[in-house]
Amino acid sequence: MFDNLEVTKETDQCSILVKGEVSFKDAINLKECIFGLADDGHKKIVVNLRNITFLDSSGIGILLNSQRYLAAKKGILELQNIKSEIMEVLKIAGLDKDLNIVNVAT
Repeated sequence: MFDNLEVTKETDQCSILVKGEVSFKDAINLKECIFGLADDGHKKIVVNLRNITFLDSSGIGILLNSQRYLAAKKGILELQNIKSEIMEVLKIAGLDKDLNIVNVAT
């Protein structure tokens, strides 16, 4: 699908392993992937961020918009393995409470 995204479809959820940077271009690819899975009827999408090296504001915006998009479709976007440095930025911006974060990588 996209070079830095690895999608696994399971019975009850889809998982997306994100690799490398999530800057503007990559964020658009991530949005297309998430929205496409939601449009195909997948109700739970897990985004695993353990292998990202960079996340800019466009990436954060895509995660927020994707979560809202899934919620409107009665679905769930779950973020896993967020690096502590990124989690710190989300906390400072007050966005940690707006995102469905399951666990933080240490």
